[in-house]
Amino acid sequence: MPEHLKKELENFKVILESSGVHSALKFLNNRTPHRYTGIYKYDGATLRNIVLYDSYDQELQKGEDTPISATYCSLVLKEQKLEITDASEDNSVKGKIRLWSTMYDDFGNRILAS
Repeated sequence: MPEHLKKELENFKVILESSGVHSALKFLNNRTPHRYTGIYKYDGATLRNIVLYDSYDQELQKGEDTPISATYCSLVLKEQKLEITDASEDNSVKGKIRLWSTMYDDFGNRILAS
């Protein structure tokens, strides 16, 4: 493992142990351009949100559960390897996965009541 990644991993471990999962997700999220970082659990046909970090609403700590069929995770289950650079233009997503808005996380989970 490259030295800079060892340091990142060590920082992550320290934050996780000292401040908890939500703070650790914030650390991970700050390394990306994404709004959300979360932990999800497969539960039959449902994807259950365990914990969520939202860079726009840092007090929010949990998203809603959602049917797997409405999420990007359903594509990963089928493909095992997946790269989507523009979901609005990708044929593997069009008509199959609900695209998110400010009301949905990156996996299509509704996190704010409409």
